[in-house]
Amino acid sequence: MKPVRVLYVGGGSLDRGGIASWMLNYASHFDRERVAVDFLVHGSESGAREAEALGLGATVYHIPYRRNDPAGNRKCLLQAIRAGYDVVHAHMDGMNAYPLELAKKAGVPVRISHSHNTDFLTGNPIRRAVHELARRRIPASATHLLSCSENAGRFLYGDALVNAGKVTIVRNAIDAGQYRYNESTRTTVRAEIGLNGRFVIGHIGRFDLRQKNQLFLLNAFAEAKKTRGALALVLVGDGQDRPQIEAQISRLGLERDVVLAGFREDVPALLSAFDLFVLPSVFEGLGIVLIEAQASGLSCLASDAIPRDTQIADCAYLSLDDTAAWANAFVHAASPITRNFPEREIIERGYAISTAAAQLQAYYEKAAGRV
Repeated sequence: MKPVRVLYVGGGSLDRGGIASWMLNYASHFDRERVAVDFLVHGSESGAREAEALGLGATVYHIPYRRNDPAGNRKCLLQAIRAGYDVVHAHMDGMNAYPLELAKKAGVPVRISHSHNTDFLTGNPIRRAVHELARRRIPASATHLLSCSENAGRFLYGDALVNAGKVTIVRNAIDAGQYRYNESTRTTVRAEIGLNGRFVIGHIGRFDLRQKNQLFLLNAFAEAKKTRGALALVLVGDGQDRPQIEAQISRLGLERDVVLAGFREDVPALLSAFDLFVLPSVFEGLGIVLIEAQASGLSCLASDAIPRDTQIADCAYLSLDDTAAWANAFVHAASPITRNFPEREIIERGYAISTAAAQLQAYYEKAAGRV
């Protein structure tokens, strides 16, 4: 029997972001003789993780952004969709409507919308209006509705569809063993970055202030430094708002205390080097990095805007209205005496990729009528 052919449609490139990681994590754990995933991305440049997709034997289609070339975008998208897919699985939140409408027109039988966030990833009022109009059209073109959390499902599809059981939760699962704490790695990384003797607070996220909220984190960290001098903050990532972050570090006089680590491929090693992980996001569909941090045995501190689905082991949630509470938490935080690997909790909560991928593989096969 031929495999179920699935086309993942992403809104950007195959980079190190959460959605690209979700797609690659799952695709790499499917039996390709049963479910074969290809990728459609926007823009001509290869993403940092595109080689991983090609290594799986997948095809990666590059199409122009719709805002730059509407006609070219539509033409290329239709060409890809018409290449014999059983399933088109869209990962563009509100804009899922557009590829799913074209997939419906092309006769693709299974058309899946996936919600990864609890707000649109743009602050531009015109683009937000476009996304909102598109969001409302999703139920007319999608045959299946998926979400990474209940909150993300309610955002994209509305309360009625979630309450009616029409939205299926698919966890942002991980290969948890990769994140197991390693004492030797901790020593090496801390020496490399110059963090010996410091209590290290770590953050991993795109430099996007509207969502990831790094300026708030810097302000709380600066306040904590007044009481607890031997603190260091490591910001892992990069993005459009790096200049504002650098300027705030300078204004607060934190140049010797904040490390801008850039994009890194050794996230498990960095997590071993941290003493506390923080995620002060204004919104998240889930926040997969919190799952990874807890898998490393780290204590975590997150904003109360993040779904409680992320609580696996030691994770506390604080309001973003209270900078002083965050600073106080930094002052009194202690390194875990032992860095336990919460394997049982990860499996029970559905975050083990081997189990989750098998379930999604079966979901595709059932939806495509193969079982």
